[in-house]
Amino acid sequence: MKRTLLRDEREQLWRDVLAKTPIKGGTRMGRNPATGEMIQITAKQGRTMSQFESFLERATGEDRKTIKLFFSGLETRIADATRGLITIPHWGSFGIKIKPRKGRMGRNPATGETIQIPGKQIAKGYLLFAISAKELRTPDPSDVPLLHPRSGCFQESFYGESAIEHQSYDWCSRVHVKKTNLKKLSLKRRLVVEICRGTGVDLRLGARLMDEFLCHLAKVIESNETFIWKRVGKFGSKQKYSNSLGTYRQSCFTVSAQMKVRLGLRDPVAPATSAAKKETNHSGCTLVFAILGIILGLLLIFSELSSL
Repeated sequence: MKRTLLRDEREQLWRDVLAKTPIKGGTRMGRNPATGEMIQITAKQGRTMSQFESFLERATGEDRKTIKLFFSGLETRIADATRGLITIPHWGSFGIKIKPRKGRMGRNPATGETIQIPGKQIAKGYLLFAISAKELRTPDPSDVPLLHPRSGCFQESFYGESAIEHQSYDWCSRVHVKKTNLKKLSLKRRLVVEICRGTGVDLRLGARLMDEFLCHLAKVIESNETFIWKRVGKFGSKQKYSNSLGTYRQSCFTVSAQMKVRLGLRDPVAPATSAAKKETNHSGCTLVFAILGIILGLLLIFSELSSL
């Protein structure tokens, strides 16, 4: 593993990654709720997991395949909805919960008739974290912090740039991945050991990647951006709300379609294979030739009748 980069070096490395893989953002037409006129809306740009993996590959000097393997283990932990939320001290909680939705009466938008909507299960993504409690004050409009609904906190000293710069991960040398009793470890270290135990990734590297992920996710949301993890979901922040301490943004996590399929909440759509596409094209060409043959036959009949 390479030496830990300093903050300026990390920021420059991240800018280089973004320059090679530009952040994608599109535009769409929408309606102004105040005036009702149609306007052009710029979609919120988001950072992708692929960009983050490229950054980690250059920052740690590790193989891209190993980095993907670790995050696939984290993805499995998030998908395990029976365990509820994954709580990490001084940072917050994230995970997926499956909730039943009761059947209700609704209206068919096409016909306007009242119909019975059957009940179903939905996947609710949770991302709850904030700044430290001592920073809960009336914020400056240019720096609106996040408020943890459960009074948790994100602390720079634990999961910020300073932690990644100065943390030596000496605890990894005292932990045996296969034999250590997990109950003796903290919640975050327990999570890292469980992922490394299932994937075979080096424990010291796994601890570094977990800190990188938590720090990156917190920074992205605090800067009012989005983080798109295609196989898991989209992380971001939603509307602001106010209380006695000031106005705050609330973090959100939208579960992706791929994760819903994995949880068994949606039937997978089988992609059209090349053989199926060729068969479709062949049937279309056959239909066109058949129509042309009928037209030519009719023209010949009309020409014979006209000659008589």
